[in-house]
Amino acid sequence: MSNAKTATQVAENKIYTYDLLDDDRYLLAQVDGQKVLLDTGCPWTLKMPGGPEVLNLLGQPIRLRHSSLSRSFMEEGFDLLNVDFTALVGMDRIGRIAWTFNRKTHTAVATTGVPDEDGVSWVPLDALNGPPICKLDDGSEAIVDTGAHYSYCIGSVPRTAKVVGEFKDWNILWGAVHSPLWEYRAKIGGQSFLVRFGRLPAKAESVLAWMGTGWIIGADLLRQFRVTMDFPGGQMGLRPNSE
Repeated sequence: MSNAKTATQVAENKIYTYDLLDDDRYLLAQVDGQKVLLDTGCPWTLKMPGGPEVLNLLGQPIRLRHSSLSRSFMEEGFDLLNVDFTALVGMDRIGRIAWTFNRKTHTAVATTGVPDEDGVSWVPLDALNGPPICKLDDGSEAIVDTGAHYSYCIGSVPRTAKVVGEFKDWNILWGAVHSPLWEYRAKIGGQSFLVRFGRLPAKAESVLAWMGTGWIIGADLLRQFRVTMDFPGGQMGLRPNSE
C-alpha cells in the first residue's frame, strides 16, 4: 500500500486520506511512511520504541510525546498481541476533526466538515472529556475504542451472551488481560451488530462502573460498519459495510 496521500482542499473542506493496513484486529494506518495505531481509547499521541520523533499528520508536523511506560512493558504487549507500530495517535489529535473509517476501501479519511448523506444512522457522540462515548439502544454508555481488538463488558454479562472461547488482550493501562470470550448481539442507532467481548480486572471494572460506563466497544464496529466520528459535531454515523 502507498503512504499517506497528499492533503487536498475541496470547497473549503480539507480532506486527508490515509491507507489502512489489512489487519482485522487493529486500526493501523500508513502515516508519513510510518505504521501508526489510530486509537480513540488513548488521550495522547505517543512515540513507540524505535519510532520517529516527529510525525506529519493532518497537514502539519507534530512532535511525538515520549511514553512514560518502559520499553520492556511496551514490547511485552507487542509480543503478546503479535502487532507492532511506531507511533500511537490518540484523542489529542484525532479529536480535532471528523474521521471516517472504512474497512471495505481500506481508508481512513479525516475532514474538517461532514457532508449530509443518505442511509447513515447518526447517534450522539460525546468526546469533550476524553475517549468518545455513545449510548447503545438499551441506554448503556459505551466508550468507542478504535485501538482495542475486542470489546469489554462492564458489570453484569447480558443473559443472552454465550461463551465462544478465551479472551486474551493487552492494554496500555492494565497490561495483560485474560478472561472468557463472550459473543452478544447489541444495537446502536437501530443497527444490530455482533460484539465479542471479555472482562477487565476487578479494579479497572470498578473505576469504569463508577464513571457510568457499561461497555468499551472495540474493533467490532469497524468490522461491521463504515464508521464516521464527527468529533466537532458531536455525532457518530454508521453505514453497514455490506452497502
